[in-house]
Amino acid sequence: MNSRAFWRVYAGRYTLGLILISSVVTLVACGDSSVSDGGKPAGIVIMRSDCGGFEVEKRFGWVPTDKTCLRWDYNNERTLLLFHLNAGMNCCTHLVATVDFDDYKITIREDESGQYCFCQCLYDIEYSITDLPPARYTIVVEEKYLPEGDDSLSVTIDLAEKPSGQVCVDRTRSPWEPPEVGMNSLEGRLIVGVVEKNSRHNSAHESH
Repeated sequence: MNSRAFWRVYAGRYTLGLILISSVVTLVACGDSSVSDGGKPAGIVIMRSDCGGFEVEKRFGWVPTDKTCLRWDYNNERTLLLFHLNAGMNCCTHLVATVDFDDYKITIREDESGQYCFCQCLYDIEYSITDLPPARYTIVVEEKYLPEGDDSLSVTIDLAEKPSGQVCVDRTRSPWEPPEVGMNSLEGRLIVGVVEKNSRHNSAHESH
């Protein structure tokens, strides 16, 4: 099998999101309504896309496959929608994410659970944060497979001045690839070796 081989594996659309609010930890299924803790900000995972992502070009414009992006949209109901576009994940696992609030810093930590397989793909993940006052925040996404040496995905924004926008950073290794080499939107890339669950970096390599 050479490095251009693909393996069709479809990831489940509905996964579990783990919410961390102060000392309260709550499990919420994707698609459930937002929960709040006495008016304090609260976040949930709304949905993880199938392999290949949402049809984001119709909503935000096309995102190159060698980048990962964070899109935000804040409304008058004090709800912040966040979209992590081109998130690299295993094709067969379920997303587990924590949303942590520390004053004006919001940290999203993405992880996986379940059975791993020899496949990775790019996904889009939608989050919702409710009861969030308009202010200046730093949002950090701690990715499961951050390539060594690449910049982390983060942004500092004033929601009162810029309620919507997008920031992108480059990614330098599989499953991210230059657009001219990028994978078919419904196929995952075959890899060698099961990715270690507790590793933040992808130590697996493509077959040759």
